[in-house]
Amino acid sequence: MGRRQREAPPPQPSPPPPDEELDIAAFSDLLRPKGLSIRDVANDGNCFFRAVSDQLYGCEDEHVNLRQLACDYLQQHADHYQHFIDEEQSFDEYVNEMRNDAVWADNLELQAISMACNVNIRVHQSGKPSYDIRNHPANNARAIHLSYHFAEHYASVRPLHTADLDGPAHHHPLPPPLPRPPSRNEPQQNEPPVEDNSSRTLRFRKKTQQHSVSSLWKRAERAHHDVSAIVEKARRAAKNVESSSRGAKDATSTAHAIDKDMKAARKRLETFAETIAFGRSAHRQRGRKNARESKLRLFTSGSASSENDSCSTQLDEGSDDEERYQSCVHRQTATICDALSAIERNALDALDKLEHLERGSKHSHAKHSKGSKRKEQDTRKKERKERRRRAQESVARGETENLCPANIPRLHELDIAI
Repeated sequence: MGRRQREAPPPQPSPPPPDEELDIAAFSDLLRPKGLSIRDVANDGNCFFRAVSDQLYGCEDEHVNLRQLACDYLQQHADHYQHFIDEEQSFDEYVNEMRNDAVWADNLELQAISMACNVNIRVHQSGKPSYDIRNHPANNARAIHLSYHFAEHYASVRPLHTADLDGPAHHHPLPPPLPRPPSRNEPQQNEPPVEDNSSRTLRFRKKTQQHSVSSLWKRAERAHHDVSAIVEKARRAAKNVESSSRGAKDATSTAHAIDKDMKAARKRLETFAETIAFGRSAHRQRGRKNARESKLRLFTSGSASSENDSCSTQLDEGSDDEERYQSCVHRQTATICDALSAIERNALDALDKLEHLERGSKHSHAKHSKGSKRKEQDTRKKERKERRRRAQESVARGETENLCPANIPRLHELDIAI
């Protein structure tokens, strides 16, 4: 008998070329080794909200409520999102138009759904790397997975074990992003920190002229991280002073006021973090959109002469649009940095006050403990004198029945001596 040949494993679907997109069925087969499967939804202009409804509720029927929920969130936080709308249309007009049925969702709606529904979103793309929208810690938020096809259609990506079920899709939380190596434009870790906090805004504005838009958002995010650490340190110091001050009303009230201010500053920092995260995500989406449009222009151009003429005019328009976009990002990041520098100055002043209060409370506590020890010693002396006086009076009266047994032999000796 011959040796039995080993069966070959089933062929795995090959990944598409970088510039080619697959249809939904082929892309679903490509995601199957990762334990995922695509469930398509109706392509009626509500595909994004239908896909989110399938992820959260297991059906597409809640897409109307999710659309209104996202629009309500945008309307309530208009101050943070109105800067990302084109100048040709007001923010209220944009939101009112988005409330209508079959209006395509944009990047604003992804952010609004992430914030309103307390979810993190991962978007899978054929021929391109997936990207995440992270607005919440992984331990406190659900994760939903969507797929984006041909720059016009969303679908629901479910785990294989729930692909044929009607319930919601249960995904594992998104893993933390991998740390990126510092670029040449970013400062190294061994650089000495700058002591002058008042000139942070001036230094920021000088450096923004030398870097790209992505580096602007990175610098704003790093400044936000530093200021958040200072605010948290001031808040903990206020809690310590408030708990350690023994009866000092002034110190307690001051520490309580500082703690209240730091809580308000932390809320403002949360809004800034949301704006920075949205700005970076919008910049990535803009880069992908520009790349797609440039490819479409190359493939749909006609003759060589018409192609050169159209490309020159489109490049001029694109350069003007890019300049306006960069100036808008410059203004936003400069405004955020101004606010962060003001919060940082307030937090540093609060730390100085708390340090002074802590030194004063330690000194007063030492004096208080020293005085209380003296009072306790004086009280004990008085009690001993009082006991001796009562014992002498009882001995003089001959009252031995109320005395302790240790004193009775001494009284008998006293009687015999008498």
